[in-house]
Amino acid sequence: MTRDEILAKLADIIREETAYRGEISEDMRLLEDIGTDSLQLMDIVAAAEATFDIVIPDEELLSMKRVKDAVDYVESALTR
Repeated sequence: MTRDEILAKLADIIREETAYRGEISEDMRLLEDIGTDSLQLMDIVAAAEATFDIVIPDEELLSMKRVKDAVDYVESALTR
């Protein structure tokens, strides 16, 4: 799966789990720019885990500040 495909799928998940409807880019901050709250973030993680068939540990979740961080993690997890 390419990085662009990962970003597109994560963007779809973010839009499904939040009220955000705009364009989503890698440099966007999950909390500040998209307006994600902690419950929505957990829903995004659960959906991403199911979509990509991966596990995102809590310590990784805490370091995900931007969409890029999530894309990086998924890309890395898929190549293991």
